[in-house]
Amino acid sequence: SRNNRSGDTSKFYFNLMFTIYIWLASASFLTIFPHIGGEGNAIATAALFFPMFFATLSAILIGRFDAFHKRGLSRDDPFQDAAAQAGRISAPIPQAGQDIGGRFCCPLLPLRALLVVKLSAFKVARSDGAGAMCRAIFSPLAFGGLSKENMMSGLDDGADEMCLWFVWATCCLANIIIFAQDEFAGKHRITDDETEVGDEVVDEDSAEDKNQTPPSPRAGRLKKRLPFINMDTDGPQDTLPMVPWYSVVLIYSVFDLLVAFKVFLGRYDARTMQPALHKREKKDQKESEPKDTRRKSWDRLKSDYSGCLFDMSNRGKWFDFAADTGDGFDSTYQVARMLAQPTITVINDGKEETLPRGQFMVIGGDLAYPDPEPATYEHRFFRPFEDAMQPPPCFRRRAISTRKPALPVKSWKDSDEEDVESYEGPCVFAIPGNHDWFDGLVTYTRFVLGRNWLGGWLIPHDRSYFALKLRCGWWLFATDLGLAADIDLDQFKFFADIAASMNETDSVIIVTHEPHWVLDSEYNAKELAEENLRELMDAHLRGKVRLRLAGDLHHYTRHSPIFSSLSPMSNAKRSVSLSDKEPNKHDHVASANDPELIVSGGGGAFLHGTHTFHKFIDVGESQQKYKRVSAYPDEKTSMGLGWVNILHFRFRNWRLDIIWALASFGIASSLFPLCGIYENYLEQAHDQGPLALFSWLMSTMTSLFLEILLSGRISLFFTVAVTLALYALTDTKPKPLIHLLISLGHAALHIIVSLFCLVLIECLVEWLVVDGIVKIAASLSKRRGKWNPEPLIHGDGMSDLASCLYDEYMTHWSGAIANFTGNLTGHVNNMTSSASSIHDESTMGQMNVLERLSAYLFGTGADVFAWLFRLPVLSSTLYVFDLPGLVATKHYKICEVLCADGAECMISTDLTKFLLIDRKTLVVYLCAIFLYFAIMAVPTAGGVFGTWLAIMLNVFKNQYNEGFSSLRIPHWKNFLKIHIDDGGDLEVFCIGLHRVPLRWKRDPGWSEVGDRDNLTKGMPSWRQKKPSKWIPLNGESKKFQPEIVDHVRISKRSSRQPPANGGTGPKKLRRVSSC
Repeated sequence: SRNNRSGDTSKFYFNLMFTIYIWLASASFLTIFPHIGGEGNAIATAALFFPMFFATLSAILIGRFDAFHKRGLSRDDPFQDAAAQAGRISAPIPQAGQDIGGRFCCPLLPLRALLVVKLSAFKVARSDGAGAMCRAIFSPLAFGGLSKENMMSGLDDGADEMCLWFVWATCCLANIIIFAQDEFAGKHRITDDETEVGDEVVDEDSAEDKNQTPPSPRAGRLKKRLPFINMDTDGPQDTLPMVPWYSVVLIYSVFDLLVAFKVFLGRYDARTMQPALHKREKKDQKESEPKDTRRKSWDRLKSDYSGCLFDMSNRGKWFDFAADTGDGFDSTYQVARMLAQPTITVINDGKEETLPRGQFMVIGGDLAYPDPEPATYEHRFFRPFEDAMQPPPCFRRRAISTRKPALPVKSWKDSDEEDVESYEGPCVFAIPGNHDWFDGLVTYTRFVLGRNWLGGWLIPHDRSYFALKLRCGWWLFATDLGLAADIDLDQFKFFADIAASMNETDSVIIVTHEPHWVLDSEYNAKELAEENLRELMDAHLRGKVRLRLAGDLHHYTRHSPIFSSLSPMSNAKRSVSLSDKEPNKHDHVASANDPELIVSGGGGAFLHGTHTFHKFIDVGESQQKYKRVSAYPDEKTSMGLGWVNILHFRFRNWRLDIIWALASFGIASSLFPLCGIYENYLEQAHDQGPLALFSWLMSTMTSLFLEILLSGRISLFFTVAVTLALYALTDTKPKPLIHLLISLGHAALHIIVSLFCLVLIECLVEWLVVDGIVKIAASLSKRRGKWNPEPLIHGDGMSDLASCLYDEYMTHWSGAIANFTGNLTGHVNNMTSSASSIHDESTMGQMNVLERLSAYLFGTGADVFAWLFRLPVLSSTLYVFDLPGLVATKHYKICEVLCADGAECMISTDLTKFLLIDRKTLVVYLCAIFLYFAIMAVPTAGGVFGTWLAIMLNVFKNQYNEGFSSLRIPHWKNFLKIHIDDGGDLEVFCIGLHRVPLRWKRDPGWSEVGDRDNLTKGMPSWRQKKPSKWIPLNGESKKFQPEIVDHVRISKRSSRQPPANGGTGPKKLRRVSSC
């Protein structure tokens, strides 16, 4: 239901890998299997058809695909309709009485006999119901040539080798010509007046009355023939999946990060430029302000900080919070869809409750992944929110906002608001995260501060930080920590001015992107982050902070302060007693006004586990004790997901295959070839039990590793590089010694994998030679560490596998082909002689101009055909499948040079002998053996890395980011709905989405805002009952229903009355009145 560009890449890669695996497996099969059992000749001759089957299938598939795209899609093709309705393709609307014409049939239809599981899939004749593909592929087998009598007859006067290929090519070409004739004759077109038994019959008049489009007959036929394709879907197009973090392509993101940290950090800060871009009105402070200059009026604050200070007290009863959006479309859109609905029905303790949409929304950073580029912002951030709730028709992507807020909205009726305070629609306020800072905040400034709309949400702010005045004395401070993990001086002054204007009983919500209360405690940071922010909280806010919100970690957690059982508490509902933990006389117990700490980073990014973080944390310089009282997903679920890396890491991160292949081959590259390794195995471990085999294997790999350290060059480079890379990748949470041991152990496993693949492949190569599986001029055997060529007893003159199969063909197969081809070679010779006689000067002199031209063309064509006919196509094709023979032959030639004069050469260190080897021979040998090495090392190395991640996650509680970014889990998303009741208490509802739909269809109740025929023309999208464009394909099932996974009520702060006469007695808590 979508046109996924990244999905096309992954499909191409998996098809390519499948082709390579089939190629290598078939080459090995053709080499080894004919030597097993008594039917070797039959197996070998039957295998001759495999290369041509392989080539024919590929050619026809490519041809059908190309023809399909060149012909194009018609108007009412369901695939084109989906794209047209998505706004990507402009489809013309037929006029009344216009003949639409037929439609080109689906390119998969000729494969239906192969796709549908029935016996006719393997039939050959048209009368038996075989498709064009089957007829093209199996026609050469229809002559009875595979009968055992013909294959084993041993006829010597067989036909030329080209007869086999000629029969095959003729059958394929004939079927393609017939198929093309049927195509031009219109037999493969389906018209609207065609009917078929089983197609759905719909009354068009009744469908028109119901404002529905009657289904296309072609869609019914395709759905019947290809039931695995759902033709009724009308899903989003050009969407992106979750970001593949383990990808070579993302190396440039690491480079951008290094530049941002090493070059720009401390030298250039985009936050310092934002105040300079906004002109402040300068007035005489003495005339307009009271004597207490620390306390400014609201009007003065609005004037000084326009664009980053907003009064939401009249509309801030409900508001939403989400963070870490902009990853895969499915997860981001599902969260945006829940935020866009006028009301959502949630499950709370088994019962259904209805919660309204927030009157504004705060996004806590990391708007788009992996880095801030215009394309990622458009596709991963703006696109899901625009599909969730449409922007007004006046919205233009290229437009740059010069005045904020963009009110009134001219394209919406009844829109006469001029400021945010009077605007009735939803607004959005978004701060940047660390990923938004990778380009120095350039893209964020252009797309967020320079635009007016995020879908149907108005963007009123023009700075990367802001403050919101809420109802009942609540405030929201949203900060921009940048890459320095702290606010800058302009932000400090801004928030300090607002804090000075607050009442004593006001309460503050602080929003940051990163939850440093978790990260500092988790990594035992020596220097705590947020130094300026902590100064703001301690010196200016002084106990007013009641709640802290952050994202960055893609899960939900809530930490509550630990109270002493003897201390008075005004908020017992959210308290945690020290009885939950062993008390310590040095523990710092919390006061009644200490904030609640909430992390909610489930706005669409991949899931982070919760079980790797400590349950008890120490916060701030006072090391105040906090306990995690809620987590989503829970620790048990999170740990279970961590084990998925063992089996799924390599398949979910296939882009790293080239890294595993090159790194593993690089570690072993200096050791090729191991001349005599198989004979060494026969002498020391053959038939001596598994213990002896293991001992021999370990001793051999140990000696090889020592050889790398002592004399290796390329292998030593790759070994050191892999070790350093894994050391840098290992989490820094453990102590330095533990960190070093974990890194070395991980690197040792990858080195062992490389050396094991080396020993195994070299043993197999020499086994092919010693046991005569591959026939070469001489075999190699090791006698007391020396190599001696010996005559091959299995045959003489056999150079490689291709010639073996070719001899099988000439001996046992060509006679059967000759029965059907007759004297084809003689006809070709006669044609050649006729062409030569035509070109004779005496003959040409007796012809006129037209006769000469026709004779010349016939002669040239006959020469070309005769030349093509005599090409060794069969032997050349089989040579492609001669990989084992090629490896064995090159291995023998190299070892013959290295082991000259009877020298010990299993591990050769004599560079002068390598210089005697032909460079082409060495390069061909390494390239050929790399393919076999890669198919063994890639899954093994990927499995080792995935197992290491699982162990680090669940045993050592480390690698939370690397271990879960590899899985790219789109489920278990969350966002917050926050409510300020009439009593002044703050309620926080965490909404969990256990499952995210992965397939979508268009909501029949959705209508486009700019549609002229829409009855709701001019109505704002936020007023629509169904503002979102897509709904789950199978409907709103229970697994997609949101649920309240945590709920907390936080009261306003309690004012502290100082002791009378400046005494030092205990402070008295005073209860705050309701708003």
